Amino acid sequence: MDTLITESMVKEYFAAHRSDFVMDRTVLKGRIVRLPDNYRQSVKLFNLMGSKSADKQQDFLDLCKKNNFDLHTFETWVDFSEFLSYLPVRRDKNYDYILSGGEIRQMADADSKYFIEIYEVLKVGECAPLERVEDMVRRILYNRRRGEIVNSYNDSLYNAATVEGLIRIKQ
Repeated sequence: MDTLITESMVKEYFAAHRSDFVMDRTVLKGRIVRLPDNYRQSVKLFNLMGSKSADKQQDFLDLCKKNNFDLHTFETWVDFSEFLSYLPVRRDKNYDYILSGGEIRQMADADSKYFIEIYEVLKVGECAPLERVEDMVRRILYNRRRGEIVNSYNDSLYNAATVEGLIRIKQ
């Protein structure tokens, strides 16, 4: 059975059936850094985090590493609820406001500050990104191919049996 599913087949199927892949939850890409509340260079760290400069981003990463800050980076899509699990949030409050805008947000608890940056957001009802549904598309294509092969085999058995006179069709 030829089970090769190429990247182009996956992309083609996804493009043709995009509306079948709708988000049922909010997902995002972003990062969170946790630092002590009394860290004296927190303003500098905040500004570095929000900078678009590659050099300043490297300075941000170096500063986080040097000071052993908790830095959680979500470069692949993650559920909003999982993202929130790294923050000091209450279950009975709505935090959808942090999804809007391209700015760095702050939160705090008793002894820490949290800087939050969200790069991309997909909300409920929006089309899912290919990287999130690629495995599902591959399974669909694989099952479709498997079904074609089984049907083809059944047809060939039926035709061979008909030719050899092993089955008769009543009229």
